[in-house]
Parts: sequence; C-alpha cells; structure tokens
Amino acid sequence: MFFEGGEFGGSVACLGEMITGLAALGCEIGLVLHYRRTGPVDLGSIDGVQFRQFLDLTPKARPRPEIAVRRFGIPRPTRFGIRYFVVALRALRRFRPDIAYFNNEIEGSIPAAIAAKFLGIPTICHLRIARDQYRIEKVFARFYDQLIVLTKVGQQVVQASGIPIQKVKQIYDPFDVSAFTARIQEPLCLEIPWDNNCVYVIQVGTLNNRKRPMLALDAFAHAQAQCPNLRLIFAGSGPLYGALQQEVSSRGLDGCVHLIGDCLQIPALLRHCDIGLFVSASEGTGLVILEFMAAGLPVVTWNMPVLEEVGVNDEIGIVVKQDNAENFGEALVKLCRSAELRKRLGHNGRNRIREDGRFYPETHNREILDVLTANVRERKRCRYPSD
Repeated sequence: MFFEGGEFGGSVACLGEMITGLAALGCEIGLVLHYRRTGPVDLGSIDGVQFRQFLDLTPKARPRPEIAVRRFGIPRPTRFGIRYFVVALRALRRFRPDIAYFNNEIEGSIPAAIAAKFLGIPTICHLRIARDQYRIEKVFARFYDQLIVLTKVGQQVVQASGIPIQKVKQIYDPFDVSAFTARIQEPLCLEIPWDNNCVYVIQVGTLNNRKRPMLALDAFAHAQAQCPNLRLIFAGSGPLYGALQQEVSSRGLDGCVHLIGDCLQIPALLRHCDIGLFVSASEGTGLVILEFMAAGLPVVTWNMPVLEEVGVNDEIGIVVKQDNAENFGEALVKLCRSAELRKRLGHNGRNRIREDGRFYPETHNREILDVLTANVRERKRCRYPSD
C-alpha cells in the first residue's frame, strides 16, 4: 500500500511510474492519498489499483496540515495527525498489504507508519529530498524497516544523520525518455504571448523557499537588463505565488515574466522554451533537470553535489560555482546571446539522458520490487524462524 501526501511535483510523477510498473509485474496495489486528484499524474485513476482511500484535503491547500506541533518542547499530534492515523489504520486493516510504502519523508508519514507498526506491517519510506533528518525524524526512523534514497549523495546525508547504514538503500528515480519525448509534440493549451524574437527561460517546480523562485527572479532581472528580449516563465504554484506576483509587478516586469501556475503539459511547454533554470537550494535528484535534458534545453544551475552525480556539467549547461543572482544572471546572458551554444548544449543533454540506463523505468521497477520482496521475506523470517 502506497501513501502519498503530495498534490503536484516530481514525487507524484515518480510514484505514478512506480505503481504502473509494479502493477505490470503482478503486484496488488493500494493507495492512501491526501488529495483526491493529483498532478501531473492522477494517482487516483491509475489502472491496476485495487484499493483507494482519500483524506480529501482541499485542492492547492498551502501549506499542508502539520501532523504534530511542539508545546513546551514536547511534540503533540494535531487533529490532522490523529485523523491521518485513524484513516491509515482503517485502510491497512481493510487492504492488509504486505508492505506500507511512504513516498515523501519521515516526518509527514509518522501517523501512518505508527498505524502500520501497530499492525505488524513492514514499512518503507522513500526519501525524495537529500537533507539532514530532523530530530523527530531521527527518533521515528526506527519505525521504518527500510529507507530509500535517490542518489549516493543522499545516502551519505541520511547516514550522517545517524541512521544505520543497513536501513538505507539507494535507487535512482525512473524517467521514461520515450514517453516524455512523445508528449513534447502535443498541442499546448496555454495563453502565453509567444514572440519568435525572444528567448524564453523556464523554471519548473513548487513556488516555495526550497525552490527559491525569488532568486530566479533576481537572476532574470540581472540578465534582462542586458538582454531585453529575455523572458521568464514560472511553471508551478505554491506558498510564494502571491509574493512573487507582487514582486514581478513592483519591478515592472509583468510583460516579461509569466506565472502560469501548475501545468499538466510540461513536455509540450518545454518545446517552446530555450533555457532551463534550476536554482533549488536542495533536491533529491532534480527530475526537472532530466526533463530539460530530454527536451533539448541547456541548463543553468549551480554545483549542487547531487547534480554532479546525475551527470550535469558544462557539456549540457552552465554550472555556476556560487549560487547567487549575479552568477545565474550572467549565465543566462551568455546563453541568450548565442543560439549556437544553446543548441549544442541542448543536443548534448538530450543524448546523455537517452543513453543513461540508470533512469530506465524497467531498471527502477525491478530494484523496487527486489526491496519489497526482501522486506516481506525478512518479516516472515522473523515471525516464523526455521527450526
């Protein structure tokens, strides 16, 4: 049984890939979702799912409800946390899965993990962000039989938090290049005043502090002062949407910066863009980087350790050493002024992602199935030890 707390984003897309692949391999799938509808993949309507349960959070609820609050230094469950526990317990009792699988982070899944532990069901948490674990996460890590991280860098970060190495397994996210490429040619249903004389920069992702959209706007403003034909698109919504919109207006950039909200046509949208901008403070893998590469866009980013492991370097984009607005802006200027450079770097990125077998969905699904099988066998061995 899979538990998903997200509404949009790369983690939702990856879970959709995982469910489809595991169903094709003969697994019976159950879902507990915070939102009744999710994007870019509608998890609630995927074929091959035998059981569905929804917490029915309000669409685009920002931020998501907390599962616990601290009072006098002691964490106490919120009403939502208690409700999540009850819903998870009922769902687990009805479906009786072999594994409870949490698709985001330890902190947000604690109520459901406790419910699974109460019923003696093995638990796996797929950590989608490479960061130090919070204190509460270190405490509750014992409730999980296995933690999955996306990269070797993420593995090192989690282990540095004091979590035992035997609990941590590294598996790269799936990315179906063929399916993505097929969608690039879809008609785009967005009202953006495209201008063939302009160069379009795009940032894709939730508008929150970790994705740093204000930094992206600062970088764009720096570059646009030198390249008036530069345009910026933000694809995504989130808690900073209103503040970002106000900042765009206060700078007089309304005609140059487009905030389009959540978009279900990212492949087709990228076909109309020229440069991919990625300024996140931290990421698990950075799925959008793979999307930029598959769409043939040169990437402007910074030397985040995880991106070097994924294969991002100066052959497919411009990687700045210091992640500040001036450096990002100068990289945008360089690419804006050279169509030949954009074409060459984009071509290199497209070839690299097509050839990189680490992200093949088939490889990912087999590795996930191996982890599931190993945990089920271990639990049965512990319950029924041989004589």
